[in-house]
Amino acid sequence: MVNPGKDLLIDLGNTRLKWTLAGPDGQEPSRQLSCHDPLAPMLANAWGELAAPRRVALVSVGARSILEPLEAWIRSRWSCPVRHAESAASTPLQQHERATSRTLVNSYADPGQMGADRWIAMVGAGGLCRGAFAVIDAGTALTVDVVGNDGQHLGGWILPGRALMHRSLSHGTASVRPELIDSDGAFGQDTRSCVAGGVSAALLGALQLMDDQLPSGCQILVCGGDGSWLSQHLPRARHEPDLVLQGLNMWLQNS
Repeated sequence: MVNPGKDLLIDLGNTRLKWTLAGPDGQEPSRQLSCHDPLAPMLANAWGELAAPRRVALVSVGARSILEPLEAWIRSRWSCPVRHAESAASTPLQQHERATSRTLVNSYADPGQMGADRWIAMVGAGGLCRGAFAVIDAGTALTVDVVGNDGQHLGGWILPGRALMHRSLSHGTASVRPELIDSDGAFGQDTRSCVAGGVSAALLGALQLMDDQLPSGCQILVCGGDGSWLSQHLPRARHEPDLVLQGLNMWLQNS
């Protein structure tokens, strides 16, 4: 058995499960699994050699059809409860060593209505940024959240992600069935490149509008499955692929 006494951190999305281990020596690089049935053999292959974790923390936007067997496998394997990260009205931020103390404050009238993954990503970003910041999580949905210098959440957006936008166009029309390809939003000269360019232009155009509204000096952090693609087209953005897991680790240490 390996990795005794570490925390198991899980980010369960709509199409994939990202996970890592964290302990006194820091957080390990993340790994990921596709979310599909049957789940148990996949988990046994990934976690079968792990020692019982000290704690298990999970942030999820995934379907209950995946979440429930995931929790059942963990309980059966390690008899270990799973701690669910949730949005809150406010959360103290672990600060950069040169930053003043501040608290992340939710703008939602009902904080529980905010997706926990968005909140936890902001917790992670708050530990990396000293001033105002924006988090772009480019997954199945693309979410934007903006936080001011004082930690106040200023609001955000929820958009269809690149693959979801592409699928909706393909499924909603009779003759548009191209595969998803990368594009920088340039005009296309065949159906495949026209669709790819239009989808990319819609997302990148929205993010340009976002950039025009950001507070002065605002840092932009990008995560999610399309984070690498997106950060290539946002010169000011900083790609942080494990931002949600970093935030989950911070949340667990403070909770």
